[in-house]
Amino acid sequence: MFIDTHAHLNFPDFASDLPAVVERSRQRGVTRMIVVGAGQGMAGNPEAVRLAREIPGIFATVGIHPHEAREFTPAVRSELRALLREPGVVAVGECGLDFYRNLSPRKEQFLAFEAQLELARETGKPISIHCREAHPETLEVLKNAPAGTLRGVIHCFSGGVPEAREYIELGFWLGITGSVTYPKAEKLRGVVREVGLPRLLLETDCPFLTPQPKRGSRNEPAYIPWIAEEIGRILSVSVEEVARATTENAEKIFGLTNE
Repeated sequence: MFIDTHAHLNFPDFASDLPAVVERSRQRGVTRMIVVGAGQGMAGNPEAVRLAREIPGIFATVGIHPHEAREFTPAVRSELRALLREPGVVAVGECGLDFYRNLSPRKEQFLAFEAQLELARETGKPISIHCREAHPETLEVLKNAPAGTLRGVIHCFSGGVPEAREYIELGFWLGITGSVTYPKAEKLRGVVREVGLPRLLLETDCPFLTPQPKRGSRNEPAYIPWIAEEIGRILSVSVEEVARATTENAEKIFGLTNE
């Protein structure tokens, strides 16, 4: 059985056929999915929580994406704190720094990121971190946090082996998406080879980053096995071993229960 630890099933892309998407996922062994509330301002958060409440096997995160960091206010912080108490909410995020698109000013990105790290510490929940073109800055923020107070995943990991080692030393896992299947993703495959299964999680980031066999179409949790197959190929282990290890990792980090 697989767990998709990062899916945007609350996005409009899935509004017309979500039940079919969930069923296809189950048929391919993806029995649990974490729906990420961040990415649509605050609007995506209550929808993620609703899906976690209504659909067995679905869990939720809540947070504010760095693209929307300018929207982070004391009222938003209070609303996130309340949502983090809802059943089925297992993490804060995704949040972090994005210096590739810079859709929010960097100052606001830092403020929103640090505030959400504090929410993770307050609630004892893990955190899903978005980092694009900002690994030195992200690492600096995490290193300045009190030791041992944070855990979570570096979502859609895009760094190299040196950054991977630093995140792992800080107590984080690496989220591996369908990008590992792309022909030019040799750096990411090298990270997988170096890190191995103990620190990896499977993510689709759907509807984005569709694995190579379906590239060009909408991504969905049913495509997780292609990511697992590529990781197995890189590490010379079976898909079953990838499934077992990454499922154990996700259960440990997010405190997930069985269906």
